[in-house]
Amino acid sequence: MRVLITGAGRGLGTALARAFLDAGHQVAATARDPAGSADLTGLAGAHPGRVVTGALDVTDAAAVARVVPALGARLGGLDVVVNSAGANFRGVPDGPSTLRIDEIAPEPLLALMRVNAAAPLVVVRAALPLLRASGRGRVVNISSWLGSITGAGSGNYGYAMSKAALNMATRLLAGELEPGGIAVVAVNPGWVQTDMGGPRATLTAEESARGIARLTEGLTMAQSGRFLQWDGSGHPW
Repeated sequence: MRVLITGAGRGLGTALARAFLDAGHQVAATARDPAGSADLTGLAGAHPGRVVTGALDVTDAAAVARVVPALGARLGGLDVVVNSAGANFRGVPDGPSTLRIDEIAPEPLLALMRVNAAAPLVVVRAALPLLRASGRGRVVNISSWLGSITGAGSGNYGYAMSKAALNMATRLLAGELEPGGIAVVAVNPGWVQTDMGGPRATLTAEESARGIARLTEGLTMAQSGRFLQWDGSGHPW
């Protein structure tokens, strides 16, 4: 498979790139500064000819429209888009807070919506001609258990709301692309030991990424439109 991964410069995104490469696939990896990611440059060096990289801010629609088709062309096409790029202000020193109602302001909320919910759709739009040409196009949107309305608790408004919006976008996109044979799913990666998940998380990035890669390899149209766990089991909406 020829796999485009956004947000591949660190954390889960880098682990996903490694997992797909280890499974024998080709990877187009994007990051804001791919040259500044030692992990990503290391992967490119370790897998010559099977990795292409590109600098991309997923909130820049003009850049997405330019970079995504160019990377796909370098791989000779695209079969899979993994929307892994995401943002969360929780734990960011001196960053804006969307955790509690008495701290809420619209700008930080909208910023998270732009990265976590709107940008994945823009990336898919740019990749769509290549996914259609693939004959077995797949879209994997990296969501979160915090985007589940069923399991919602309190606080962390911006991140939870944006991931719930991504889940809805996944359902709508699955319905629209179903006639063309393109499967679309949202995936909860689990509580992962990354900068975002923190050291107390229960899964390593490598464990989660390997599960997501296996899920993607076996993805069927019968699963399209579902919210899945990283291991392929179902997740409540």
